[in-house]
Amino acid sequence: MADKTALETAAVLVALVGEVLEGGAASEAELGAFVPPLHGALAELTQVTARLLED
Repeated sequence: MADKTALETAAVLVALVGEVLEGGAASEAELGAFVPPLHGALAELTQVTARLLED
């Protein structure tokens, strides 16, 4: 269940950041605010992938 939640969270974050980037009007500070959550999502997905590869 945690793996599914991590994937769903990352998918929502990717969609949100994509919309902001497509809009083209975000400031550097606004874009910078996405770095910590994107890093967190990437870290979670890396752990999920590592667990899947162990099986």
